[in-house]
Amino acid sequence: MKKLIINIACLLASIIFIFSAIELFLRINPKFGYIYNSFKRTELTLDNFTNYLQPSSLLGYELIPCRDRVNSYGLVGKEYNLQKNNNTFRILLLGDSIAWQDHSRQFLEDSLNNDISLNSKYKFEIWNASCPSYDIRRYALYLQHEGLAYKPDMVMIFFCMNDFNLDINFYYKESEKVTTYFMPLNEVSKRFIVNHFLIKYSYFYRFLMLKIDGYLIAKKKLQKSDLLEEDGKYYMQMIQDICKKNNIRLFVVIFPYLKPLKEYQDYQINQYQAIYKVIKNLNVDYVNLYEYLPEKELYSLRN
Repeated sequence: MKKLIINIACLLASIIFIFSAIELFLRINPKFGYIYNSFKRTELTLDNFTNYLQPSSLLGYELIPCRDRVNSYGLVGKEYNLQKNNNTFRILLLGDSIAWQDHSRQFLEDSLNNDISLNSKYKFEIWNASCPSYDIRRYALYLQHEGLAYKPDMVMIFFCMNDFNLDINFYYKESEKVTTYFMPLNEVSKRFIVNHFLIKYSYFYRFLMLKIDGYLIAKKKLQKSDLLEEDGKYYMQMIQDICKKNNIRLFVVIFPYLKPLKEYQDYQINQYQAIYKVIKNLNVDYVNLYEYLPEKELYSLRN
């Protein structure tokens, strides 16, 4: 028994020594073994980070509760009791800056509650979980880990055209600044939540995550996968599965670029087609606002 304990201790000591040696080597030679610019590290003042955001280990960043227009749940706008009445129909709204402005939520909620055919049966509540620059990955993670606690009857997603373009970023608030890491870890992040502490402090962990993600991306490129569409489908399917499992209705609103389709650039066409194709193929209920907006008024609609 004593010999076994000694062998295990020696093995652990060897592993710690090897990892420490690799960590030290990468700190001395940060360009070794991977592209140095495969992630971007920046430092922002707290003012740049804005006074309504805080770091989040799940989402990169999130709204600060009870700040400005944010309620105690960390959601935008009006706050309701968590306990739901029998005639309440609760909608959880996911989106980025369009939903975060809260005008659309307020308009929709007022319209539903003022509709004579509906308001005799239901009292509608829209819980606005949007946040600037969020994407479909964050919508899925938020719903999975936080949104279900609000017991929604429907999940509604306001899609902007770039919502299938994923941002994997990590924020660390310090005394007078925020340190930010932007890292291409899309494939790794589909498999597990990347550890924020190790991203910040371990060169070896960063190196390992980047290498694994690079390998997975290269493998998919060899298979000629459409990464934009594939990423969108992965997380849209995740949202759809969560909703089905919890008997929650799912509805999507597509907000197009406010210009005629013929003026879209190639990347904008790809974004539009990817979102439209994924939603159609998954048979998700949706409304595509581009089909309803008058083309001659597209330029002025943002105002």
